[in-house]
Amino acid sequence: MRKLGLLMIGCLFLTGCPAGDDMDNDNVAMNDNVATNDNGDGMGAVSSLFEATLSGDNEVPSITSNVTGAATFTLSEDGLTLDYTVTVDGDPDVNITAAHIHLGGADANGAIVASLFAPEAAEAADNLDFSGSLTAADLVADLQGMDLSELVAILESGGAYVNVHSEGNPPGEVRGQIGPVDA
Repeated sequence: MRKLGLLMIGCLFLTGCPAGDDMDNDNVAMNDNVATNDNGDGMGAVSSLFEATLSGDNEVPSITSNVTGAATFTLSEDGLTLDYTVTVDGDPDVNITAAHIHLGGADANGAIVASLFAPEAAEAADNLDFSGSLTAADLVADLQGMDLSELVAILESGGAYVNVHSEGNPPGEVRGQIGPVDA
């Protein structure tokens, strides 16, 4: 009986075929998880660190700006929180009004899906740092009501960007595509 059980498990893992009529969907899903190297959180093997380099050249269309910046994102071990830090610097005369994560490739403008910075009054882009944490509850528009894993998958593919808005350039002062950091 033990040999038969091992044979059925071998068939399941090596070929993905069901070993008998008593197989249920949970066992098939387990096979899918093993095949994709999933660690059990439903997200597969994903990066935990993402970054973006912010400049006016990255805006669509590009603009001339003395402001530059950087953004880093760190996914919690349980995949439920995305911590971030954004730094902008370069021009005390540029007043920052907001910063968001938008959907879209490097050559397109897209919808806001998460707010990173929304001050009560604009703040000068002179060594301005802000940080926080995002959860599924913070997702809006196209991602509202979805798990944070949806945003993480988009970050993995380079399908989102950070956009920092200013009084002088409401559509965006500096922007950078978010991508995974190679381990």
